[in-house]
Formats: sequence, C-alpha cells, structure tokens
Amino acid sequence: MLTSILASQMELAILAIILVLLYSFRYAIGTAPTYIAAGLYFIFAMLVGSSRLAPTTEAANSLTLYNGLLWLPFVLLLIIIYELEGTGAAQRFYLGLFFTALLFVLLFLLLFIQPVENAHSAMADFFKAARALMTTPDSRNELLYGVFTHLFLFLLVPIIYQAVINHSKIYGIGVLISMVIYTVLVEAFGAIYIFIVAGSKAFTPTSPAGWLMRIGASIVLASLGHLFIVINTPYQKRARKALKFLTSFIDFFFSPERMMRSLSEWSERYRVVVENSSDLILLVNLEGKILNANRIAAKYLGRIITDAGFRLDQVLFDDMARPWSWRAHVPEDTDEHETQVRKKVYHCQSLTLRVPGKKTVELDLNLSHAQLDGQPIAVIIGRDVTAQREEERLRKSQQEQRMHSQRLESLGELAGGIAHDFNNLLQSIQISAEALHRKTANAPEIAHLVGNIEEGCQRAGVLTSQLLGFARKGKFHAEEIDASTLLDHAMHLFQPVAKGLVCRKVCEPVPMPIFVDENQLVQVLLNMLINSRDALRDQPEPRKITLRAEAAREEMPEWEFRPNRKAKATDYICIHVRDNGAGMPESIRAKIFEPFFTTKPAGQGTGMGLPMAFGCIANHNGWLHVSSAPGEGCDITIFLPKAKPTDNPTGSQTA
Repeated sequence: MLTSILASQMELAILAIILVLLYSFRYAIGTAPTYIAAGLYFIFAMLVGSSRLAPTTEAANSLTLYNGLLWLPFVLLLIIIYELEGTGAAQRFYLGLFFTALLFVLLFLLLFIQPVENAHSAMADFFKAARALMTTPDSRNELLYGVFTHLFLFLLVPIIYQAVINHSKIYGIGVLISMVIYTVLVEAFGAIYIFIVAGSKAFTPTSPAGWLMRIGASIVLASLGHLFIVINTPYQKRARKALKFLTSFIDFFFSPERMMRSLSEWSERYRVVVENSSDLILLVNLEGKILNANRIAAKYLGRIITDAGFRLDQVLFDDMARPWSWRAHVPEDTDEHETQVRKKVYHCQSLTLRVPGKKTVELDLNLSHAQLDGQPIAVIIGRDVTAQREEERLRKSQQEQRMHSQRLESLGELAGGIAHDFNNLLQSIQISAEALHRKTANAPEIAHLVGNIEEGCQRAGVLTSQLLGFARKGKFHAEEIDASTLLDHAMHLFQPVAKGLVCRKVCEPVPMPIFVDENQLVQVLLNMLINSRDALRDQPEPRKITLRAEAAREEMPEWEFRPNRKAKATDYICIHVRDNGAGMPESIRAKIFEPFFTTKPAGQGTGMGLPMAFGCIANHNGWLHVSSAPGEGCDITIFLPKAKPTDNPTGSQTA
C-alpha cells in the first residue's frame, strides 16, 4: 500500500510540474495553445476520474489517483495564476480551460471515440469504456455532475486561498488548506449525489488510506506551489479583495447585456482614438516587451515589432546614446503610493528611435504607470519631434551665423578705419624716408637704416591692404569669367607647391559665368588650397584636395546659411575646397574668419588669409560656409552670384 501511495504522489507531482511548466512558457507558445494543451489534460482527468471508467484501468479497490485527485494540479495552477497575475488572469484561465475542455469533449464524442469490437489491448479497453461512458444516459449525467461540481469548487478556491493568505504570508499553507477543503468538498458533494441518485446502499465511505493519500498529495503540491510562488513573486504587499473573483462573475452573468454594450462602446472609442492618433501609443511590460501598439507606432517600428525577443530598449536611446528603459522611472515603493504613482506623468525628452532600415527619429515621450493582470506596465505616448528639432538646430545655427557675420562686420569697420588712418601715416613716413634716402646717399650706414624703414613701410602697406580687403573697402576690377577657368588658374598656381598631394578639379559640364575680379578670386582660392595643404602635412596618405564648381541647389546644407532668405539657388554657383585632413573642432571653426587668428606656429601665418577671403567674397555679394569636424576633414564652400546680362563685362567697381 505504501508503494502505491508513493507512486501516486510521484505521478501527481509530475503532472503538476508539467502544468506549471506549460504556464511558464505561455508567452513563448501562445495563450491559445496553452489552453488547448491544458484542456486535453482536463478531459483526461474528467474521463479517468469517472467511477465508471476507473475499474477498467485498475482494480476498483486500488489506491489510485483517479478518484478525484487528478483535479488537484488544476487547483494549484489556478492559485499560482491568481497569486502572480491577479484576478483577471485567473478568470481568463478558468473560462478558457472549461470552454476549451467542453469543446474537446464534444469533438472527442463525435470524432475520436469509435467502436472497437475485436481489440483486447488496454487502450482498446479504455476507448470502449470511454465510449460507453459518453453514450450511457446515467454516465453522461454523472459526468456533467462532476464537471459542474468542480466548476463550482474552482470558484471557491481563490476565495479560500485569499482568506488564508490574509492571516499568513506562508503561501504553502494557503495552498495546502485550499486543497484540503477542496478534496473534502468533492467527497462530500459526491456522497450526497450518490445518496440521492442510487440510495444509501450505494454509498461507500472513503478509506483511511485514501484520505492519507489525499493529504499527502495536498502537502506535495502545496510545497511545489509555495516554491514556485516564492521564486516568482516580488516581496511586496498585495491588496486584493477575496470576493472580487466571485462577484465579478456574478455581475457578468446577471447583467450581460449592459456589460457587453458598455464594453463594445468603450472598445470602439478606444479603437477610434488610439488608431487615429498621430502619436505613438505603446503598452510595455517590465521586461521592455511591447504588449500593444497603435497603427502609427507599428509604422515607425516596422517588422521588428513582431520578433519574439524584441524589446523597446533595443531601438530607443537617450541623449547619451544609452538604451532607454521606462523602469528607471518606477518609484522604489509603489505600494503605499500606488494611486499617486498611477496619476503621475513623466516627461522624457531628447530620445532617439533607431530602427534598422528606417530613418532615425527623435521623440518626446509621456510615460505613465498602470496595472494589467496584476502586473505593472507602462503607457507610453510618443511624439515625433524630428522636424521640430531640425528646425530648432537650423534656427540656432542661422542665429549663430548672423551673430558671427555681425561680429565680423564690426571688426571689419574697425579694421577699415584703422587701416585708412594708418595708411595715411605710412604714406607720410614713406615720403619722408625717400627724401632722407636721397640725402644720405654718401652715408651707407644711414642709408641702410633708411632702407629698413622703407621695407617696413612696404610690409605695413601690404597688411593695410589686407585689412582693407577684409573691411570690404578695397577696390576690385570685375569681369565675366567661367567658374571652370577660374579653377584652372588657381590649380595652375598651386601645382608647384602641391608635392605629395592628390589634387583634383571637378566642374559641371555646363557654362557657369560669374562676374568677379579674377585676380582676387584666384588669390582667395590659392590661399584656401595652401591652408588645406598645411592641414594635410602630418596626415597619412593618400592626402587629397578637391576643387569643385557646381550650380547651387536648395537641398545643399550650406544653402540654408544664405544671408538673403529670398535668394534663389538658381542664381548662384558654389565652389568647394575640400581636404581629408584632421578637421577642426567647433571652438576653432568659429574663429577662423577673425583677423590675426591662426593655428599655425609663430612666424608661419598672419591670420589674415581667411579674413581677407571673407571680405573679398562678401564684396562680391557672396558668402562663405565652413563645414568641419575632428577626423572628417574640412569643406569650405563659396557661393557667388551668376553673371547677369546687365553686368558690365569690362567695368570696375568699388565696394
């Protein structure tokens, strides 16, 4: 007998473990397959547990699991779902289990139980008994009684369990007491049914050994359930109403029309609002998996949302390029302040959505907490602010560009005034030096000193000319010339000093006439080419410089920095001077047009080359834009207006 009891306990424990594993992998295999698999086992328990079928499998007086104990794993699973996921999940399991079971019972009756006349195997005997059980009126009544009895008792299980848990936090005790009461009620209801149907003579009380087996089974399953719940339950307070499990069912069955109408209206409103929203709406669980997403969110995420292992933090990043998780916004203690937590909305800005194969999107999110099936989730509403952020960056860049131009304009005015006055002084000094040089022809030492004065005056005159060029007060002789010819002249002068460099000139095969001072523009281009050469001095090969002329287009990033917002791209050409050097940071790039600023060693640069180029291009009604970053080289773009028929092809102009 002891061996039979131990074997029964082991069988029951294995069946319970199978059911719990099935529940654990429900997200991987799907809810419907889980219900179907549980329903098959449920049918097996109903058929084998029948008193009319038991004698065909084993001796009637043998200690087996068939006399009601096969239902205990379902009791355990119901308690586990109720404890870990809440009332709603337990109700869904309850209804899904029984509706699936009843469906399979019907299919089993109609399709799978066929007459077996000549077979004598154990399986054949089982099918014969099962078919007899399903076709005999008394047997069907007995089966229906068993189904509804267990249905009723299953409704009481969460209530009994919660009542015990309210007085103790030992989950195993709650499971044990629930199972013991369940088995007692099963036997009590079974005795009453047999007494009413068959009379007192048919009633046979359960043996002590049978009760010992039931108590042992309850202890084994309670231990397994306690272990599983402890492993999977966060240590936090749980506030549930025990009668909610039952009252919600009662309310559902007594007011179905009102409930279904309300549900239908709510569902339709939800669908219209959510699906037609221009914002991304997501429901995300603790693991970062997306439970639900509206149409626009699915569009942004694409096919990746259907991947089994996909999580939101795989594609969503913060402003530090770190994976973003909503759990960072979960307060430590959500039990005492659950209501306040749910009402609070967290604003998360400057997030980036990077989905493979799709354009990077910038998002601002509103995050709120909620509960779904007893588990915390996040309701995320995201708005695409990519265009807004781009506009803000462009506006900021344009503002910085205007401030920089105004600063350079002020410096130019100051430099021009100083250069004009200084030039007058130089002329006076130079005239005096020339007169002194004539009178000291017979005094070599004095003549040498006077020559130094004259040489210094000449150098100062060159610097004054550069300052005047930067101040846009220099004179220039403008004539019509094709941009390709201008680039040829600049490259011709640069070739002798371009040793070890790969120089390339690229021009569009169309005429690009411009009305400029050729000598000044050639000097500007030559100065930029020499700066690129110096920037490539310490760079590994190949060291490349590209001089490119093309028609201006509105999609060019540099076009957005035009001084005149009403200007048309078709009226301009642009010249690029690009190198693959080390580039320069923003702190240096912002100062390169300021007079006397240079990064070259002392004695190798005056810091006037680019400021003079800036003044010269501005004098020709054009503008400059520099694009550079560390490790990305440098690209200087010159925009110049195209020549018009009204331009004087040979005349000179003074700025």
